[in-house]
Amino acid sequence: MAAKHQLGVARQAFDTSLKLAEEKQDWGGYERSIDDAVASGTISHDEGELRLLRGRKKAELHHFENLAATNPDLAAEKINRGELDGLFSAAEQDEMMRSLRRRDDKAGYLSMKQFSSIPAKTKGKGKQEDLQEKYNELQRISKYPAQLEINQYFAQNGHFEGVRSQIHNLLYDLTERVVPGDQGPDYAECQEELIALCQFYDVPSEIKTRLLQRMDKRAAMNKDLPLLNVGDRLQRMNGIKLYRQSDYNNEVGVMHKESEAAYALYKQSAVASGQEAESKDDWMKKDKMERLASLEKNLAAQSSLEIKTQFDAWLADAAARKQGEPPNMVTQELNLQRIIRDVTGRQDLVIPRMGAAVDALVQSTLHQEKIKGYDAEKRLGKTILTKSNVEASAKDRFISPMTFSGSVSVDQESSSLPAGVLLPESMKGKVGDDTGRLAVMVPAPGNSKQGRLLPVVGFRKGNGIRITPRAASRMRITLYQRLNGNIIVHPATQAMQSYLKSEYMSESDDGVLPTDYGLLPAETAEPVSSVYTNEAGTTDALLPPL
Repeated sequence: MAAKHQLGVARQAFDTSLKLAEEKQDWGGYERSIDDAVASGTISHDEGELRLLRGRKKAELHHFENLAATNPDLAAEKINRGELDGLFSAAEQDEMMRSLRRRDDKAGYLSMKQFSSIPAKTKGKGKQEDLQEKYNELQRISKYPAQLEINQYFAQNGHFEGVRSQIHNLLYDLTERVVPGDQGPDYAECQEELIALCQFYDVPSEIKTRLLQRMDKRAAMNKDLPLLNVGDRLQRMNGIKLYRQSDYNNEVGVMHKESEAAYALYKQSAVASGQEAESKDDWMKKDKMERLASLEKNLAAQSSLEIKTQFDAWLADAAARKQGEPPNMVTQELNLQRIIRDVTGRQDLVIPRMGAAVDALVQSTLHQEKIKGYDAEKRLGKTILTKSNVEASAKDRFISPMTFSGSVSVDQESSSLPAGVLLPESMKGKVGDDTGRLAVMVPAPGNSKQGRLLPVVGFRKGNGIRITPRAASRMRITLYQRLNGNIIVHPATQAMQSYLKSEYMSESDDGVLPTDYGLLPAETAEPVSSVYTNEAGTTDALLPPL
C-alpha cells in the first residue's frame, strides 16, 4: 500500500509538471519530465512515447497557430514543405489550410472597412502612385471575376461611379449562392459577405435591403423544386450583345465630341509637363476603342440587371399563384427568354435550354432522395447545351478575356518558381510568350464562383494548366488538392502588371524551367462556350480560340 501510494504521488507530480510545462509553453521541460518519469518507472516506455508524440503535436500546433497569426504565407508553406508530416494526418493538414483561408476571409472583411478611410491624393505623380496602391489592395481582397473589371475602372478613375451597374450585378449574383431551403451557416456566411460588399461599394440602403430580402426568399423556397439561376444562364450567353442597339447607337453618336474634348485636355496637360503629345488621330483611335469597350460592358450590365429584376418579379407572381412553389424549369426558361427579348429588343435571341431534362430528372428522383431540385441544373450542366446553342453563342463571343471550365492542379516540379500559373506550350501561338502581359484567375478552393488572380510564370509541356507550389501556399491549399471551376485568362493591364509584380514576383525571379519540364499526364479543359454532346453521346471539349 505504501508503494502504491508513493507511485500515486509520483504520478500526480508528473501530471502537474506536464500541465505546468504546457501552460508555460516550455516544451523542452515537457519532454524532460516524460524522460524522467520513464526512467523512474512512474510511466511505461510506451506511454512515454505516446506522451512525447502528443507533446510534440501540441508544440507544433501552437507554433503553427502563432505563425498563422503573424505570417500565414509561411504557415501554408510549412504544410506544403512536409514539415508537419508524421505528426498530423492529411485530413488534419487540410483542416489547418481551411483555418488559414478563414483567417484570410476575416482579414479581407477588415481590409474592406479600412479601404474607404484611406485618403486619396488629388493630382500629379502622387495621385497615380496612390491609385496603384489602392488598386493593389482592391485586388488582394477581390474574389470574384467580375471585380477585375470594376477594379480596373477604379485604377483609371479613383472611384466606382461608372461601374455601378456592374457592382449591382455582382451583388445580385451573390444572392443566387443561397441554396433554396438552406438557412444554416452557409446562408449566414452569404449574408455577411453581401452586407460587407454593400458597405464597401457604398450601395444605397434600399438596394441592400432588396438584395437581403431576395436572399431570404430563396432560402425559404422548397429545396426539392428546381429554380433557374439567371446569372449562370446569362453568363453562358457571354459574348452575345444583351442590350438595345438603339441605346448603343445613341451613345456612339456623341462619342467623337467627347473624345475630342478629352484629347484637348490630354494635350494641354502634356504640353504643361514638357512632354511630347501623341498625334490627335492616334490618341483618339485608342481612346474610342476604350470607350466602346466600356460602353458595351455598361450597357450589358444595365440590361442584365433589368432582366434579373423583371424575372424576379415574374417568378414571385407565378409562385404566389401556386402556393409558393416556383413553376417548372421549362416555364421558367420560356419566360426568361421572353424577358431577355423584351429588354434587349432582339427577338432572335435564344437562351441555352435544359429545362425539360431538369424537370425529368427532378421528377424521376424526387421521392428517392437521390437529388434535390436545386442541384438538377448543376448536375446536368453544360452537356445539355445543343450544338446550335453553342454556334449561336460563338458568333459574337468575346476574344479576350478567355473563360473556360476545367481543373487546375499543383505542379510539384516547379518549386523554384514564384507563385503563379503555368500555361500549356500549345497556347503560346494564341497568347504570345510574354508572360508579363498575362494573368489568370483560377477557381478558389471550395467555391467555384470565386477565384484568385495569379501571374503567368511560364509554359509547360502538355495541355493542363497548373499552379506552382508557392501559388498553392498563397491560395491555402495542399499540393494534392485540385481547383475546379471557371478559369479566366486575362491580358494584364498596366495596373494589373504592377499589382502582380509587387504581390508575387518579388518572391523569386530566378526560377528556370528545365528543357524536359512538364512530361506529365495532360489534363483536358472544358470551354464554357464550346461544350456539346456529340453523336456518341459523349462530351467534346476543346480550349476556345483566343
